[in-house]
Amino acid sequence: QQQQQQQQLQGLMPGDASVDGQHLWLWGRWIHITDVRHARDCAGEDAYIFTPHAEALKPGHPSFVDNMVLFHRLWRARVPVIVREARGRISWTPAVMRRVTKQYREDRDNDAKKKAQDAAQKRGGGSGEERGEDMEEDNGGEAGQEEAKLRKKQDREATLEVLSCSTWQAVQMTEDAFFEHYRENKGVDPKKIGATPARPNEHIMLKVKDWPPEDDFKRVMVRHNKEFHESIPLPMYTHTTCAPLNLATLMPDWTNPTDLGPKTYIAYGQIEEHEDYECDSVTKLHQDMSDAVNVLVHNQLGEDEALTIRHGTQRAGQDPRYGNAGAVWDIWSVPDASLLRGYLQEHAHEFLHRGQPVSREELMDSIFDQKFMVTKRHRIRMAQTQQPPSQQQQAQQQGCEARPIHPWHFEQYQDEAVFIPAGCPHQVRNLRSCLKVAADFVPPEAMPQCLSMAQRLRRCFKEEQAKQLEQLPEGEELAEVPDNSLYHDKLQGELIAVTSTAQLMALALPATIPCLPGSPLPQLKHPRPLHNQLMAQLKRAREAVPSDAGAYTAGGAEEGWQDGAIAGGEVGVEEWQQQR
Repeated sequence: QQQQQQQQLQGLMPGDASVDGQHLWLWGRWIHITDVRHARDCAGEDAYIFTPHAEALKPGHPSFVDNMVLFHRLWRARVPVIVREARGRISWTPAVMRRVTKQYREDRDNDAKKKAQDAAQKRGGGSGEERGEDMEEDNGGEAGQEEAKLRKKQDREATLEVLSCSTWQAVQMTEDAFFEHYRENKGVDPKKIGATPARPNEHIMLKVKDWPPEDDFKRVMVRHNKEFHESIPLPMYTHTTCAPLNLATLMPDWTNPTDLGPKTYIAYGQIEEHEDYECDSVTKLHQDMSDAVNVLVHNQLGEDEALTIRHGTQRAGQDPRYGNAGAVWDIWSVPDASLLRGYLQEHAHEFLHRGQPVSREELMDSIFDQKFMVTKRHRIRMAQTQQPPSQQQQAQQQGCEARPIHPWHFEQYQDEAVFIPAGCPHQVRNLRSCLKVAADFVPPEAMPQCLSMAQRLRRCFKEEQAKQLEQLPEGEELAEVPDNSLYHDKLQGELIAVTSTAQLMALALPATIPCLPGSPLPQLKHPRPLHNQLMAQLKRAREAVPSDAGAYTAGGAEEGWQDGAIAGGEVGVEEWQQQR
């Protein structure tokens, strides 16, 4: 029977359905149709995305081991994954988020007022009890009412810096107006914000990056930050402060650790994709140096709209509304990045950025520059077998084979977490107003892409500097590079590799940590009980060493002591053995 089953399995092709129609043969195993989603909208080989339920990725679930084995396999191959139902208990509606930020402002103002009053008390003028009574009278009287009115007015007039998806210029807008148009789900009239539309009578799509603007997300949205970390899938990878497989969390504080998030992105959206001009709510094509998880926490649906979640073999894009999803993604594989760059370089003039055709001469890197949004017309063209001669030549120079380029094309519904591998070029188009929360993480699987992209960024930066020097008038110096430069290695991948290696070595083998007598023991980011015991033993052994005995390395005592003390004539061998 086993031989017959093996023979039957050998004849299966990816995407073949089981007899009952409830499973598909993918990645060498049977997968239930609710755990996969077709991810191709153009002609070509079928592609699928693994879409497990969040509960099935928690220890204790019957499918946990099988799902984790498959996730590891896909993640090593740099294949994106979607996790369904990644929701918590707290509401993420804009109304709730705004209430939290409003409370934060009030608390901040009250703290500032209290500090000012405390400072006034120190300078003198009446007893503290008298001033406290005066404050209570003011708060309960006309002064308190006036202060409450002033706060309401400030909340109404609080402004946001929003980005227009037509001109990619920042404009100022009140929070009230921004979220009112968010609920309407149709963009904003350009006359109301003094912006220029891509076409006459065209509503403008707006987006806000890294909200709230007052302060870091973790400080303002304390409960939401806690809820995000508790509900985020695969916390052993994705937790931003204590994930054992997130190497970036091992960076010591003195290294200025990378900001991993979480960060909030709010944007409008529209169903129709516009090919010939810029007006869609998009995140243009780019590459991330780290792995990322992007959770759609709120999707603005109409009163009569309901989600129709697609799964199994139903092709992507057949429903123009994508089942009322919030966003649609295109993710290209790491090996296809070189071919994608070649295509964009070849057809740069066919794309628009800030209302103007993209100039090939001004491009430093067609993906890093974030000037392209690959529409369906171009995706169909890239899927064709035949490619332009210049593209084939470029592919040969880069050591890759000229071939059709296919992205994973899929939609994202509310409470779905999209896992994007480092080095995968990707773009997003919002179908309706939605709110997303994203976090970065750096597992061992991502390090090759982190390091190779860092080298590419350096080349782009040097080329950009050289080009600016050529255009610089004689006698003038280059201006300081802005912090938001597209070619900055903000991740610090090499530093993460070095510090995480040292931290993990110390965690696994604390006896290998070199210490000088009298110096403090290194503090590790993720101490464990066994590690603490071993560090205590190391400390006791080190304290028994004379302060002038040189460096001591537990586990290598013979070499360390003999080289540092005995060979120098400071300690005799017998004395050293006795101390040992």
